[in-house]
Amino acid sequence: MPTPSILAIFKDEHNQESGLLEAAILTSGRTGAKRTASRARENKVQSLHAQFEEEHLYASLETNKSTKNGTLEAYEVHAQVKYLLNNIADTDPNDERWKAKVTVLLEDIRHHVKEEGQNRGLFDELKAMVSSMSTSRRSDGLGPRSSTVGL
Repeated sequence: MPTPSILAIFKDEHNQESGLLEAAILTSGRTGAKRTASRARENKVQSLHAQFEEEHLYASLETNKSTKNGTLEAYEVHAQVKYLLNNIADTDPNDERWKAKVTVLLEDIRHHVKEEGQNRGLFDELKAMVSSMSTSRRSDGLGPRSSTVGL
């Protein structure tokens, strides 16, 4: 079985994040324990995902003139998501504002995912950068490298 590409993993994690938030929104106000558990899972998934994306994806894209602005925006979205996650964590799961906060977080993540995955979005730009590096390595006699990057 082939190893999934890093972009496939990112996309899968985006789906997981959305699924966790959608499930949290569907919980009723009387299930504070379920909301607390859901919040803990979402915090863990989002924190690990954002850290990896920032350190490995955005760090490369930020150095490229054509992707710098989009990358800086993505960092800001991650900062906003972290703020919302902390704000939700500080809100009693039975508070009527809890669901509204989670809904806003879900909408922000969906918008961010759409931007990253759109035509000429950050994921396409990363693929193009890797393809260019791979072509450059082949012309230098170093052989193909794109399979080791896993995009």
